[in-house]
Amino acid sequence: RIAEEMKKLLCGEAAAQVLDEYREVFGCLIPELTATFDFDQLSPYHNRDVWQHTLAAVADVPPVFELRMAMLLHDIAKPVVFVLDDNGRGRFVGHPQKGAEMAEEILNRMRLPRRTVQRIVRLVRYHDVKVRPVRPEVRRLLALFGESGFEDLLAVKHADAAGKYEKYLAEAEERNQKLRR
Repeated sequence: RIAEEMKKLLCGEAAAQVLDEYREVFGCLIPELTATFDFDQLSPYHNRDVWQHTLAAVADVPPVFELRMAMLLHDIAKPVVFVLDDNGRGRFVGHPQKGAEMAEEILNRMRLPRRTVQRIVRLVRYHDVKVRPVRPEVRRLLALFGESGFEDLLAVKHADAAGKYEKYLAEAEERNQKLRR
């Protein structure tokens, strides 16, 4: 029942606003989300806390359940893996891998179909992977994701960049165009 309601909500026009307005409710449904609320990233790449960045990413990605759920969960592990370096900068080493593990647990708890879980978990795991627009790297990702899955990954990367400073969005758009070519 929770999964069906989440599908309706996440694919709605005002998904990010509803998530923010009722964040305590969603924190009860997915307790792992509560650690992201007001969590300052202390990063020169981010102008928002983890929760606000997540909401911006959810709002940017197309209203497809798997994409929106991937964006809701893509940085869920940041509070778990956070360390402060010697310069006072936040680091999140391994957050995509840990986030994928957490996402799989959350999605299985929601009793989503196995294929749906695998698709979302794969997007969470690879959302932050650096891909150069060279044939071997693109072919490897195409083999892993397939053509439509590769487009999903590009949409996720775009949405992740949309939740940062504006200059990163332009860079992501340019990189995605090169990867498509």
